[in-house]
Amino acid sequence: MDMFVFGLPGSFGVFQTYYLNHPPFNAASEATINSIGTIALALECVAPLPQI
Repeated sequence: MDMFVFGLPGSFGVFQTYYLNHPPFNAASEATINSIGTIALALECVAPLPQI
């Protein structure tokens, strides 16, 4: 459970760097890539995964 709470939001910077440097996402602006991380974090807080 801790991985979903702390791991995924904390590691988005790694994915952000990848998205900015590799196709097909390298054509997108940095603000667009940043909004993906923001929306993903918001969805995780609003609709959390069910506990197993």
